[in-house]
This record gives sequence, C-alpha cells and structure tokens, in this order.
Amino acid sequence: MAGMFKPIHSATSNERKQEQHTLPDKKPLTTAMPTAAVTTSLDQVASSQDVLRSGKRHDTKRKQLTDSDVNEMMEFVYKTNKKVDRIIPALTHLLGEPEPYISLVDGSTDREGRVEIYHKGEWGTIPREISHIEASYICRKLGYLGGVSAGSGHFGRGSGAFWDLNVTCLRTRWCNSVGHVENPSTYSHEMDVGIICDHMVRLTKSSDEDEPEVSRQSGSLEIYHQNNWLPVCFENWGREETEVVCKQLGFVEGAAQSEKDETLDDSYSMTNVTCTGSENRLDACAFDGFTLNGCPSSEYVSVICS
Repeated sequence: MAGMFKPIHSATSNERKQEQHTLPDKKPLTTAMPTAAVTTSLDQVASSQDVLRSGKRHDTKRKQLTDSDVNEMMEFVYKTNKKVDRIIPALTHLLGEPEPYISLVDGSTDREGRVEIYHKGEWGTIPREISHIEASYICRKLGYLGGVSAGSGHFGRGSGAFWDLNVTCLRTRWCNSVGHVENPSTYSHEMDVGIICDHMVRLTKSSDEDEPEVSRQSGSLEIYHQNNWLPVCFENWGREETEVVCKQLGFVEGAAQSEKDETLDDSYSMTNVTCTGSENRLDACAFDGFTLNGCPSSEYVSVICS
C-alpha cells in the first residue's frame, strides 16, 4: 500500500519568490496542513467548545493518528473496494444510476476486464459463462455500443460474492438484476467472467442509399474496433474462420466467399485471420492486427450463415 502514494514536494524558495513577484496583489498559496497540525487544531476547537459549555477548561489529551492507524485505515479502504479501478466507475454511476454498480477490472484498457458488481454493500463477480448478447447488455450499461464475452477466467480471478445477473433487468427498476447464486459452494472465482466492450461482428449489404444495411444471415463481414466498423480480409480465410463468425452471430455453420471492393483500399481492415474453430469470437483467433491500405487484391470476406 505504501508504494501507492508518493510524498508531495513543496515548491522551492525560488519558485515561491517568483510567484510572489508575478502576483504582487495576492498572497502566496499555502501548502496543506500535515495530519498532526490538523489534529492539534481540532483539539483546540474541541477545548474551546468545552470551555463555552462548562465555563472551565478541560486539559484532556486526544490521541494522535499514528502511521499504523493510517495504514490500517487505508487497508480497510483497499479491502472494501478490492481494486482502485472500481472507485471511479462506481462513483460515476452513483450520481445518476441505481445499483448495481458494474466495473471492469484487470483489463489492458478501460473497455475490457473481469466483470465485478457492487450490490447492497458487497463486491462480487459472475462465476459462469455468459453469452455475447449478455456481454452487450453489460457494455451498453457501461455506455458502450456493445461487446463480446471473453469467457470465464480470461482476466483472472476476483473475490467476494458470487452474483447471478439477469441482464434484461439492467435497464429497468421493475425487476432485480442481481442476486446471490444458489449453492455458492459449487462455484469458484477461477470461473469469473470477463467481457470486451468492442469487437462485435455484423453482416451488411449495400442499400439503395449507398449506406450499409445490417443483414441477419448473409453479407459482408465487419468487426467493430475502436468506434469503427472495419472489413475483414479474405486472405487465408477458410472453413474454421467461417464457423467462428457464424457461431458468434448465433448460428451453427456457414460458408464464405471473397468479395472484391476497391473502394475500401484506403481504409483499415482486419488482416490475416487464422482460427482453429474452437474460438468463441473472431478476435480470439490469431490475426495480424487492424492495418491501413486495404486487403491484398482488394478481396474481403462475405459470409452466409445457417
């Protein structure tokens, strides 16, 4: 815990002199009072109040805060919140949102992480698999467009209660979205679920207005990445990759073909995707990243799922 805080150095005498010279009509700012000084001031106020009440002075001594007291207090705060990352999202939702408070912990960005929920004074996790649809509900609750499930244990184990989450109740007060699981002894934090609020996939077709129209079962494949829908290159695409996409969209199987489109040559695209077929989402497959200047031969993935 001590490593989390660094002492704040006051300004040098030269810097203070420069501030006074620059602002002659204003008094220089004073630094914060140390803990001991604040405690002493509180003692004086308390003693003065005693004098006003009883008409005589009480020479009582009040206990000063020691380093161990401070460390104990900070340890309590740390254990209560479990992770510092939880504090800001919880406070943000507290201002205008009812419980539960949901935070993503231990991800590499603020868009991903283990799902941790604060409800009725307890932090806890979801110790089961959730679908991509459920993940999208949670991501929308957090203010994102949607998301995908990263699977159980992907972002490590959490602690606290085991929660059962009904995502359809997240946007209404007419039903309870969170409750304790039945038989908690049968669950483990090794199975704590994580989500990624990004990397959804969709199929689109051209419309009469030259705007992509979302299609349910067939069309050009696109993946959502950092607030943009990007095409996917057909290079090295095969049956395994198609199966992963169709399962992510809620289907069993499918077929794919290349679609030539030179208008996308100046855009970013997902390149060189290679799946084993066991992945539960497209971004879990190996790929070269999201690169500029289109795909080789301007060929992109088009999919038909069934």
